[in-house]
Amino acid sequence: MLSAGADVTTSMVSAIAHLPRRDRDRANETVLAHLAVGEPISTALAASNLFPPDQLRFLALAERSGHLDSLLRELADFTDDLLALRRVIQSGVALPAMNLVAAAFILPFPAYFMGGSLLNYLGSALGSLAVIALIVTAGIVGFLRAPGWLLDRVLRPLPIFGTTWRELDYWNLTRTLALLARTTLGVIPALRLAADTCRSPRLATALRTTADHAEQSGGQLSPLLRASGELPAEMIALWQTGEQSGRLDETFQRLAKLFAERARNRLTELANWTPRLVYFVVAGFMVYKILGGMSAYVGRLNAF
Repeated sequence: MLSAGADVTTSMVSAIAHLPRRDRDRANETVLAHLAVGEPISTALAASNLFPPDQLRFLALAERSGHLDSLLRELADFTDDLLALRRVIQSGVALPAMNLVAAAFILPFPAYFMGGSLLNYLGSALGSLAVIALIVTAGIVGFLRAPGWLLDRVLRPLPIFGTTWRELDYWNLTRTLALLARTTLGVIPALRLAADTCRSPRLATALRTTADHAEQSGGQLSPLLRASGELPAEMIALWQTGEQSGRLDETFQRLAKLFAERARNRLTELANWTPRLVYFVVAGFMVYKILGGMSAYVGRLNAF
């Protein structure tokens, strides 16, 4: 709406109307009040505590450079990519979750079938569900709160998981650079800001070191990035082409789309393998329980 000529307040009222009820009420109370007294959009949005700090930083830079409408379009596109990645994760988790729930009721069934009580059967099944829920919750919380160096050390060597971890970091890097290309910020400061979005300390350190060396030497970034060994060859090749052609901003847009698609493909691959891993674990435990039940049954027969 801003690019079409609408004023800021009208555009914001229209945007707030699409928020969930709880967030909409908070935004109406804070954002519109700050805009009414003439404060910048980034300041008004920050008052609502509804938006990530890094995006607010980008908005503030875009406001000073006069490219706010362009950056808002880019943020909308990248948010769509992020939502698509979340849908891939959710679809990949749904089937294993149903398998685990079914397994919780199937595994104790042999004991119930051979004379166990219904109360013990339900207690065992519900207890297994509680343990599964606790493990999954601990895993999610641990992943979200674990320091980047620990996740990097644990995930990087693992097949599929390590590749997915790196692709997500590359996507964070390139999408941040693509957003900052819409501002007046130079490429070296932009690289430092982009390093802050990377969860891998190795990658973040390599980017900051490269920015420092480029600032001192005055040379191009692509040879220094290649020497760091932390970025894929195709990224370096496109980056170098963008530097030589003077169209590095367009290169960042292409890289962001490329790595968004690659991250989506990696998550899809991970989602395809997760049910197989769950099948393997459940099947192995079922075999163990069945053999244990048969052994107990044979023992009872021999006792007679």
